[in-house]
Amino acid sequence: MIKGKYGVYVVSPIPHPKTRHLLDMLPSNKFIMFDRYEPLKGEFNYITQEFELSTYNVLAELAETIKKFDEMIFFHVPGSLDPVEIIKSFKKFTKDFKVNTRILKEYEPGSVEKGKVYFTLNNSEIWKILKDCEAKKLQPGKDIGILSHNDEVVKEIIGGGITTYSADFSLMGKKVAQAVLKKEKVQETIPTVLIRRKSL
Repeated sequence: MIKGKYGVYVVSPIPHPKTRHLLDMLPSNKFIMFDRYEPLKGEFNYITQEFELSTYNVLAELAETIKKFDEMIFFHVPGSLDPVEIIKSFKKFTKDFKVNTRILKEYEPGSVEKGKVYFTLNNSEIWKILKDCEAKKLQPGKDIGILSHNDEVVKEIIGGGITTYSADFSLMGKKVAQAVLKKEKVQETIPTVLIRRKSL
């Protein structure tokens, strides 16, 4: 264990049965949690994002557009590191807004269909969908929809622009660095923002 070896511990926890126990062993006054939030004992510093309410709110905001398509397909591999809160929100959205949806493990190359909205947390699936759109002469935003989690520069450009929802990771990193340098107490959730582009 690295306890006692460092002046500050900056940790992005992953879902695992041992995660909470290991983090509880670190001195809370020298610990900063970032990105994902894991509830721990007592007071501790964190700069994280939120997945459940933000995902639901984004889907609710997009509901009118999503309903213009025949079906929404969400790709999720059971047991993966995908935030479980996103899956919960997707299912709640499906029920509350009576949207025709399916959850599939992965995108099968060549399977893109007109009238579908594809929601993925996996960038490689976006590239495969766009490649198939080009082959089948389907236009994102018109013939199909694409929604992605986590924004990146390439998503501003590729396919005419991919609609995303994302926390500002640059801001998160700056705030973590500031907290480390100034040794300040910080407990902050970085807002998640919907960025609408051509794909949906």
